[in-house]
Amino acid sequence: MINEVVGDAMADLLVVESLLRWYGLSIEDWESQFYNDAPSAQIKVPVVDRSKFKTTFDETILLEPEGVQEKIDSFVKQYSGARAFVRPSGTENIVRVYAETQLAHETVDLAESIANIIRNL
Repeated sequence: MINEVVGDAMADLLVVESLLRWYGLSIEDWESQFYNDAPSAQIKVPVVDRSKFKTTFDETILLEPEGVQEKIDSFVKQYSGARAFVRPSGTENIVRVYAETQLAHETVDLAESIANIIRNL
């Protein structure tokens, strides 16, 4: 129902609301017990041909170009609690870079490092 990479706010809200009702929790319970806000950064990287970038169905792993996901992973491992995704736009010749870490300045650094990988292809 939801794609945690894209983060469709309305779908996410409905899922959270459904789960809260199922478990008999309030929004305050959720915020205090489960929710941790993670700083995130998104960068759009212009590319000549977005069709060269292929991901898994859930858009969490970059399959093509080969070897790029391994480079991304090497940067992600440098930060505690980090994650990052790269996916081609469905409409523009851009690749979207999304990154999260526990600290805002690290998030920007991670996103820029990954964007540079894409720029240098």
